Amino acid sequence: MADTTLLVGTRKGLLKLDSESGRSEWSEPQMFLEGWYITDAIRDSRDGRIWACCFNDIYGPKLSFSDDACESWTDVDGPKNPDEPVDKFLEGRAGTEDGVLFCGAAPGQLYRSDDSGKTSS
Repeated sequence: MADTTLLVGTRKGLLKLDSESGRSEWSEPQMFLEGWYITDAIRDSRDGRIWACCFNDIYGPKLSFSDDACESWTDVDGPKNPDEPVDKFLEGRAGTEDGVLFCGAAPGQLYRSDDSGKTSS
């Protein structure tokens, strides 16, 4: 397991680099979620889950998570607001309580999930 993992969101996917030597040497970058614009990616320190805020011009916005260091991804239905649809998910943050996740979205929305992203308010 890497001492340090760097997650870099790009317009073409999520880059992941690992370091096991105090950040003096890094692994070759690996690309995940190819074809998706990644606006934010975080590792939840409570359970190690990696969350990614994704956007695609054709498919629109989505939230995805990985429980196995980015090898496989699960899409979450994510926040839905029929009165103000989400254009993009911009930033995600883990709350202090178990299962709490916050997600900022455009235009001007903030969602909270109390069940690890399954539902939101």
